[in-house]
Amino acid sequence: MKTNSEKLGIAVWGLGRHALKNVLPAIIKSSHLKLRGVHTRQTQKAIDVANQYDCEVWSNADDMLQDTAVDIIYLATATGLHFEQGKQVLCAGKHLVCEKSLTHEPEQSLALIDLAEQKQRILCEAFMYQYHPQFQQLKRLVKHANFGKVSSIACYFGIPESVPPGFRAEQGLGGGALLDVGGYTLSAVLQLLDEVPQLMLAEVDYQSQAVDITGVASLRFGTGQHAYVNWGYNRAYQAQIQVWGQQQSIFADKIFSKPDNFSPRIMVRNQFGDAQTIEVEAANSFVCMFATIYEAYFNLPQRLYLYHEARQQAELMRAVMAGVSELNNNSESNLIKQVLHG
Repeated sequence: MKTNSEKLGIAVWGLGRHALKNVLPAIIKSSHLKLRGVHTRQTQKAIDVANQYDCEVWSNADDMLQDTAVDIIYLATATGLHFEQGKQVLCAGKHLVCEKSLTHEPEQSLALIDLAEQKQRILCEAFMYQYHPQFQQLKRLVKHANFGKVSSIACYFGIPESVPPGFRAEQGLGGGALLDVGGYTLSAVLQLLDEVPQLMLAEVDYQSQAVDITGVASLRFGTGQHAYVNWGYNRAYQAQIQVWGQQQSIFADKIFSKPDNFSPRIMVRNQFGDAQTIEVEAANSFVCMFATIYEAYFNLPQRLYLYHEARQQAELMRAVMAGVSELNNNSESNLIKQVLHG
């Protein structure tokens, strides 16, 4: 095991647009990680990346997994491939950072978390937004005594049409809006309340596509709190959250993704509606996440908390999927849909 003065070696498995644009540059910026190499089936792309970042190229996954200089694998492949590839990573004794969603089936996600615990390896589902100073500040405000008990949360995440859509449009590869943008909204609710809610209603819309394109869910918690989340593709970009408490309410925009130089704000209103704006420092969400992963390498409680977060996310995703299935099988589903949409 390395000392806390050494960088951890990381390899990236999969070189899609997200990895090229966000993951690799953040690894280079991180003071805790060193990029050891990349692996993908697209040989020329791998060679180009290796030349750009002066790192290794592995022609097959086994060579990457057997490299002793690699401590962590960042799995940036399609969601539908995560379970089998994640098992390979953990069984090879490597730590796993996996793009969200962890897998396309909640039971597979739970099995992967159990395997990580058994192997005593990090498993981080890469919801990078939650490590950004904006969301960290929002959590502190919500959990402060001045906020009072949370009454409700409303969260939205929608993105414009992606051309080409890539694996997002492929059912067999774990595509669809719920596993993609929907997962963010559900994660945010869990982060703020740290409790898996009872599901009231959930609906997804395929709009004649092979995968779900939009969705909504209404959630109820055991303590009388509620959350409404709404997500989708082919929409004007929106990523915002509003938390309504007994004594204050909070609003934050661009909560899930933002450029490195963007200085976000959080608006806080008191019980009389008077507003105060809090400025938050600019930061790279992935670099912040990597710092937490580095801490988890040396700190067992942090590692256990990452398991806890991933397990809660899988359980909530299972509840949402069950709610969608129940709605589809309900003879009064048209009435329920009208209630959902108001």
